[in-house]
Amino acid sequence: MSQAVDALVAVAIGLASGVLSGLFGIGGGIITTPAIRLLMDAPALVAVGTPLPVILPGALTGTVGFMRRGDVDVLAASILGASGAVTSVL
Repeated sequence: MSQAVDALVAVAIGLASGVLSGLFGIGGGIITTPAIRLLMDAPALVAVGTPLPVILPGALTGTVGFMRRGDVDVLAASILGASGAVTSVL
């Protein structure tokens, strides 16, 4: 595929992932990982790794919004975040 076609496919995958994530609250990786693998013919590790940096901005903006409304239990979030980080490394 040419770079222009790859770019258009990537944009389409991102749009589909964003719309479905916004509508249904599903993780974008459910859409982007298989789409990158199948539609862009990328190796499996590239397909798995590519959506990871995209998660951070969405998670941060969601966190800020919920915190502004007072809807975050900081102690529970800290415990879950710390234990999740440790166990993901293990």
